[in-house]
Amino acid sequence: ITSLACVPFALAPLLEMRVNGEDGSYFNLIDDAMISMTYAKLLALGEGLSFPSFAPTEGITNPGWVGVMAIAHLIPGDPALYILAVNYGLLLATLFMIYKSVVYLGGNTTFAFLAVITYSLWNGFQVFQWAASGLEASALGFLYMAFVYTIIAQRHQADSNEWPLRAFVVLAALGVAATVVRLDSGLPLFVALIGLMIHSLAYQG
Repeated sequence: ITSLACVPFALAPLLEMRVNGEDGSYFNLIDDAMISMTYAKLLALGEGLSFPSFAPTEGITNPGWVGVMAIAHLIPGDPALYILAVNYGLLLATLFMIYKSVVYLGGNTTFAFLAVITYSLWNGFQVFQWAASGLEASALGFLYMAFVYTIIAQRHQADSNEWPLRAFVVLAALGVAATVVRLDSGLPLFVALIGLMIHSLAYQG
């Protein structure tokens, strides 16, 4: 019942981005996201990471997300709608990883479900507003949660404190992905990764 009650709040930010025009309805994004979309459109047209000279900007810090947006421009239809769909898909995947993480930590399904609801309710459904904004926040939230989930899942499945190489490779890949999506976002993950490596080496020693 609680999850069904959340649906209107989850969809409300998305519906706010819908605009009715003379040629039908389409979806708009917030200002910062539309700047990225402009870079993405020109990139998809083969003009590189450029911006119209009459509207100068300070550049971008999210090349990976601009790349995703550029792919959306290559698909017939409304690219903003595709980005919103990707964001909501990433958000759902993040909620699933939260659920599984709580279960792995020893919580029952009720506690896991409450964790998902708590995350969804955080700051007035802020996570859904991020998803509907078109920004890379949902992608970064997904990557950060995937990092945490990988650690929890590894500890749940492992019989000892030793960490296999493949776990470090996955964590490093998530750090690289976060950096590509937004240049300043991978640092916390790499710091955590270094800490895990030091812990693993100390245990082996």
